[in-house]
Amino acid sequence: AGCYGVFFPSQEASGSHVYNPTQDKSIDIILKRTNTNGSITVPIKATYSEEVFSLGEASFADGQDETTFTLRFDGAKEGVEYKAGFVIEDNQYASMYSSNPIGLDLSVMCVEMLTLKDESGKEATVKFSVQPDFLADFGIKEAYEVEGSIQYYEVDGVRYGSVVVPEDGGIWKSGAVINFIWYPKKTIVYNEVSYQPVEVALGSTGYELDGSEVGEDHPCRVLFADYYHYWSDVRANDVGTYDYFIENYAQNYKLSYYDGHGGFYFNLVYSIEGTNYWYGFCDGSVVGIADGYLRVNYNMKVQQAGVSQNGEVPVSFTLGEDVAKVVYTFAEGQLTATQIANAVSAMSFDSEDAITEGSGTYGFNLGKTGEYTLVAVAYSADGKPQNSASCDIVYLAAEDGEEYAVDINGGLGSAAKYAPSGISSETSLEFYVYGKDIVEAKVAAFSFADLVSNFAGCQQALMKTKSLSADALAKVNGDGYVDVFINLLPGTEYYMLVYASNGYAETVEVFGPQFTDGDPLKIYQDFSLADIDADLLPDNSDGYFGTYNFYNVNFFDNETGLREYSSKVTIADSNVPDSEPDDYGLSSEYVEISGMFAGAAKKYAFDDTQLWEFYDGVLYNLGAEGQQLGAAYGGAYYAQLFVLTSAGSIYRNYPSMLIGGFVDDGYIAFMSSELYNGGSLGENGLFLRFYSDDAYTASAGNVDGFTDMLLVDVNKDDNGVAPASVAAKTAQLRSISNRIQEPRTNFVETTRGRIRSIIDEYNKGVKTYEMVAGIKGGEMPVRIVKPASVQYMGPAVVVCEHSIAPQTLD
Repeated sequence: AGCYGVFFPSQEASGSHVYNPTQDKSIDIILKRTNTNGSITVPIKATYSEEVFSLGEASFADGQDETTFTLRFDGAKEGVEYKAGFVIEDNQYASMYSSNPIGLDLSVMCVEMLTLKDESGKEATVKFSVQPDFLADFGIKEAYEVEGSIQYYEVDGVRYGSVVVPEDGGIWKSGAVINFIWYPKKTIVYNEVSYQPVEVALGSTGYELDGSEVGEDHPCRVLFADYYHYWSDVRANDVGTYDYFIENYAQNYKLSYYDGHGGFYFNLVYSIEGTNYWYGFCDGSVVGIADGYLRVNYNMKVQQAGVSQNGEVPVSFTLGEDVAKVVYTFAEGQLTATQIANAVSAMSFDSEDAITEGSGTYGFNLGKTGEYTLVAVAYSADGKPQNSASCDIVYLAAEDGEEYAVDINGGLGSAAKYAPSGISSETSLEFYVYGKDIVEAKVAAFSFADLVSNFAGCQQALMKTKSLSADALAKVNGDGYVDVFINLLPGTEYYMLVYASNGYAETVEVFGPQFTDGDPLKIYQDFSLADIDADLLPDNSDGYFGTYNFYNVNFFDNETGLREYSSKVTIADSNVPDSEPDDYGLSSEYVEISGMFAGAAKKYAFDDTQLWEFYDGVLYNLGAEGQQLGAAYGGAYYAQLFVLTSAGSIYRNYPSMLIGGFVDDGYIAFMSSELYNGGSLGENGLFLRFYSDDAYTASAGNVDGFTDMLLVDVNKDDNGVAPASVAAKTAQLRSISNRIQEPRTNFVETTRGRIRSIIDEYNKGVKTYEMVAGIKGGEMPVRIVKPASVQYMGPAVVVCEHSIAPQTLD
């Protein structure tokens, strides 16, 4: 009774504090109380890590609800962290049953806070270029480039820094901080240049967006992290210490660093709170460069950029902007470190074997097939050597092309035999690969639809997969390597793409087809009236109301013959009055279907809402004459819908009809009506045409059309094709490479029976293989291996029987 309800409110005094040695060594701590009767002095129990603190008196005057007392730490030594904790234990002063905090913890450390300065001693202005492109999809258009400064303090050779962001910091709102740890005594190497690693923990940019964008009912922050904390904190992978990460993963996941000349490179990944998607992989997201530094760049990297073509081997030279000239030489065989050093010493600025045009890929004719070592020296404009580099080269003379052709073969088969290992033949396929003298190989499985619609994209996705391990490669060159593709679609036709190199030549070949077991996804099935499920048909039209993903075959633009996702469709009630009951007691109800032609409606500015009839459980389209949708392009054109038939004809002035009904829970298929002409017309879609007059007599051109139409309830759609949300749509980039790489090109060694972690796999692949005949930037000939028997190839025959131009892979 009479408890004063004293508590510690949220305040800046809590948490960690860093003080400059010249600052006043004190912290003011705030107390509040709920019962303001009487003057009191609050007994506070204090616990200290070391006795350097002195605590002032915490008193309230009568009627006062807030007071401040001071904690001093005048005896604190530089570079030492001191901790203090406070609690109110007396029940007369603090309520044990209140949600208000009765304790507070803090720590202090006195160190000299430094500001990054340029080489003249002035404070450096650091410009940060922020490039999280995904933000644009959420309507965030603030400036991505800001200027600020970097402050840091040093303890035991480690620097603890932060980016000070100004008020107009774009997505880096005022109050947001990039806290980082800077290791001047550690080293990471990129492109043969040493840098000081920088560790950036998980944090928030301070920017908040409307949570409805990602399906949340509260504001969502924009989060960031570097690769180490992404894997260790976000993904909870056991990646070890930061030192272990530097040693084993720095080359795979480019880490943040300081270059020693005023340049900070923050390689961050971004996410929006409430989603599981992280963005920014592969490219640096924030780069800070301090003005006022003399920044010279004599960096140089040389590497073979592809196999020899027509007797020339491509070599990529990546040069810093201050490199004036590169002198090079090719030596037969693989030189030792001492031999390379001797070759560098023998170089002369006046040599005619030189490159003066800067970075690029250059072709060299070495005359004789074999292995070489390229040694290069970079010179400044005054003729002084500044840097050197070397790489192994494998050269193939034009006349030896047939002798050194790649010998590779393979195939696909059922994975039913692996059922005892828990591998399903409905989502897996066995594959085998064998060849001769193969030094690198990659394998990937692609569906018929993906392969035919974007063969070049499949090639690129193949090249992004990891190379086969050394053990697997030994089997390829021996009795053959057998393994299993997982995470495939059931009842689906697949082909295998194989990239193989023997060090002199390389190729991509296609093997298959092979179907996975089970029924295909419903979006790839054919439907007829017999498939309508009477038990699922609703008694009233509102049983169809809702939002659906629209799958169809585009009448003008579809190479596979399979349905593809195109838009979101809404079925809702119509203002048209329902009819009176007929002799059977049934009424016609009317519904509106909008969104089927969303792309055209947006482009040409018209309303694509259609009127359909609901009768006896199913939906019927209206208007054999063609349903008029009204004006488009501000009244310059007029839109009209017709029914398509299986023959591709557009029917008007003739009885025709499409019927829509549930073929499964959440699935509405549209098909030919057998009520008219016994279904002989084969109605199977809708067609959009424009007219230049409101009487719909002068055709202005055909716009769009869909057949094999299927609506799938967005809440039940697990096909992995339609975007579930803005975030999902952004994560599944339109590039086929990103769309299929993760779920469809992983493979699992059956002896282990599990998927290894992504980080381990990637690391192993990179450490095992240095690409002797790398393909980056080069051209690669493609040979299609035509299968002995082809099942339902369709348009694929066109692709497989014609030569395919070399694809530039990057």
